Amino acid sequence: MTNPSGSQRTGPGTPPGNRWERFVDDMTECGHDVINRVSERAKRNGKLAQTQQYGLDEWLDDVKWFWQSAADVSKKCLESLRDPQPPGTT
Repeated sequence: MTNPSGSQRTGPGTPPGNRWERFVDDMTECGHDVINRVSERAKRNGKLAQTQQYGLDEWLDDVKWFWQSAADVSKKCLESLRDPQPPGTT
């Protein structure tokens, strides 16, 4: 699999510079995924707020969901840095 710069992603035993490049690519991909999920949820909840079906309890649930999602993504990214997967398995 290639990254945006066009270079090959690499697996275990790869020189440290390439591991960092892959890690940065993975972090970018995770960030885009989080932004997309948060955006979709915000759009849905915006519609609920307009019809007064979204209040403090729902907002607090969203805050909890956001931070739990951020923690999960961070954990996965750190795990990928510790134990990079071979090419094509991400």
